[in-house]
Amino acid sequence: ARTLESWLASAGPLAALAGLGASDRIAVTGPLGASMHLYAALHALWIGATVTDDLASATALHATPTRLARLLSTDAALPTTAIVAGAGLPARLREQAAARGIRLVEYYGAAELSFVLAARHEHDGGVNAGMQPFEGVEVDVRPADAGLELWARSPYLALDVVGGRLRRDADGFATVGDLAERTPSGGIRVLGRGDSAIITAGATVLAEDVEARLVALPGVRDAAVVGEPHDLLGERIAAVVELEPGTRL
Repeated sequence: ARTLESWLASAGPLAALAGLGASDRIAVTGPLGASMHLYAALHALWIGATVTDDLASATALHATPTRLARLLSTDAALPTTAIVAGAGLPARLREQAAARGIRLVEYYGAAELSFVLAARHEHDGGVNAGMQPFEGVEVDVRPADAGLELWARSPYLALDVVGGRLRRDADGFATVGDLAERTPSGGIRVLGRGDSAIITAGATVLAEDVEARLVALPGVRDAAVVGEPHDLLGERIAAVVELEPGTRL
């Protein structure tokens, strides 16, 4: 649950960060059922730009790192600006984009928090120095059981979430349990969720949800689900199952 203003308040800062305007044609490369893609389409309309799925005519695109990797593996003409979110951006992708003359705008957020951090990578591939707070966001990195937890306070936060991982404090900061670290250059690098959430190809999957489905299958006595590091997907979902006698995998 969020206010309309909590979404639209970030539209101007994102347009300035990415250098987008009314003359742009912006390609959205994923389903509008995902909040980052829905926001991308609404943002383009808000600035007066054109939304398209035609990459050849687009001047900018929104994509997850997984989708961008697949696009860069082809010889197809791509826009000169790519806005990337949904998972960590590997150094390999930054280098490939730089080799194609593509300027990357990376941001980190969550459906519950909206924008939190952002960075621009200007054609050089570059070392990942981390990201800086998105305009209008205050961030705090706090000790937690699993490491350092990232908290944010901004006008972009959701009001509340049903069944989600959103936690708030008395000072207006909120977190979804993502872990982070500060880089030597003063940036912030997001390390992933400290709970059971698995980020795969930009989608958040709760391990308990998958475990519950597996255990509900006939012949499955128990199951454990984890995320394994994966170059393309960020993480891939792996399951260990204990079967009843006589049950075949």
